[in-house]
Amino acid sequence: MVEPPRITNLDSATVDVKMLGSKTLPLVEARLNGKGPYKLLVDSAANVTLLQMRVADELKLPILRAGEASKLVSLASIQVGGAHFQDLVVGSSVQSRL
Repeated sequence: MVEPPRITNLDSATVDVKMLGSKTLPLVEARLNGKGPYKLLVDSAANVTLLQMRVADELKLPILRAGEASKLVSLASIQVGGAHFQDLVVGSSVQSRL
């Protein structure tokens, strides 16, 4: 099981984020470790944040657990609009849904 972010900060009680993509492929722009923006798929039923392996490699994210097709990696921060999340464990996968 992957733990939630260690720190969550919101700029206000309500954070509005512009949706990109379509109703069937909802995307948001996010900054990962202060870099980007990257487009992330919004999956409200997911139990882990998943990045493409190329993004994890590009950001040189520390590997916590390696596998053949996926890894668990450490991410210092994700910013989506006015929502800021710090100290996360996320997955990275060689397969892409996009």
